[in-house]
Amino acid sequence: MTAFPSPADAPLGRFVPNPKARFLDQCREVMRFKRFSLRTEDAYVQWIRRFIVWSGKRHPRELGVAEVNGFLGGLVLGKGVAASTQNQALNALVFLYREVLRMELGDLGAYDCNRDAMPGSLQRMVRPQHRHD
Repeated sequence: MTAFPSPADAPLGRFVPNPKARFLDQCREVMRFKRFSLRTEDAYVQWIRRFIVWSGKRHPRELGVAEVNGFLGGLVLGKGVAASTQNQALNALVFLYREVLRMELGDLGAYDCNRDAMPGSLQRMVRPQHRHD
């Protein structure tokens, strides 16, 4: 992951949030500049907050692809979320790294949110098979 050296070097059209504001408020500033709906803003902030808490309250700048993949994988295996929910979390984190932190996250790999594409052992962990005797 590489970051831009300074806000002055950021490409045109990128909003630079107030560095003195709290981190999640900086995220909100960028979303408002880009005219996100309030519901999208709230959802993205919640996913970013969950990611930070999941990581042990480490700053996302210190985290990378492995942590993002671990968080998203934990949503499926631990919480059993729907594919659309996992996609929303993924989009929130891509936004965080690309637009707020101005860092390239790298290759997340082919993320298939479809549980039916998982190996059989993972399918049973995510969605136990019920027997109808």
